[in-house]
Amino acid sequence: MFNPASGLIVNANNKVVPDGYPWFLGNNWDDGYRARRIAELVDAALGKQTLDSTAAIQLDTVSLMARDVLPLMLSRTPETESRKAVLAMLGRWSGEMSRHRPEPLVFIAWLRAFNAAVWGC
Repeated sequence: MFNPASGLIVNANNKVVPDGYPWFLGNNWDDGYRARRIAELVDAALGKQTLDSTAAIQLDTVSLMARDVLPLMLSRTPETESRKAVLAMLGRWSGEMSRHRPEPLVFIAWLRAFNAAVWGC
C-alpha cells in the first residue's frame, strides 16, 4: 500500500495485499476485526492522535467479531427463564471483553459450543 486516500495504513496481522498479489507474503492472516477496530478508534480521534489516544488503542478490548456474531445468537428463543436472563444480559453488552464481566465468558462458552457442534471437535 502506498499513500492511501484515507491517509491511514493499519496492520494487525490482517491481509494487507489484494487477492492476486504476485508475491507470497504468507497465508495465515488474521480476520481483520482488530484492524477495523483500530481504524474506528483512529477515526474517532478525528485525525489527532495523541499519546493517550494511542495508548487507548493499545488497551482497547472491544471485540467487533462479538458485535457481528451476537445478533445471530440473540435471535434464538430462550427455553427457560435463566436463558432469557442471559440473552437479556448479552443484549445490553457492548462487546467489551472485560475480565470483570460475565458477558465475555458466556459469549466465548457459547461460541465454543457452537464450533464443537458444527465442526465436531
